[in-house]
Amino acid sequence: MDEDYLQQLVKLSFRDFFSNLVCRYPKYESYSFNCVGSIGYGFRLILTGVANEFGMTVGNIIQSPMEGLVRYHAGQDAVQA
Repeated sequence: MDEDYLQQLVKLSFRDFFSNLVCRYPKYESYSFNCVGSIGYGFRLILTGVANEFGMTVGNIIQSPMEGLVRYHAGQDAVQA
């Protein structure tokens, strides 16, 4: 399959996601967009571009929730020690 076609399909799907879901929240542009999961992580450059098209800044895009959990709990241990 043509890679350009697939890239455009992913971009269109992200645009639909923003149009149909994200944009429904009041003042959504005032928040940063964060994402957890392999699809968002794998296509993070496209996702960032689409988020910017909709006036959003991008925060964290991570592949797995474990990354954040480990950082969070490691920080908690340091605070409690």
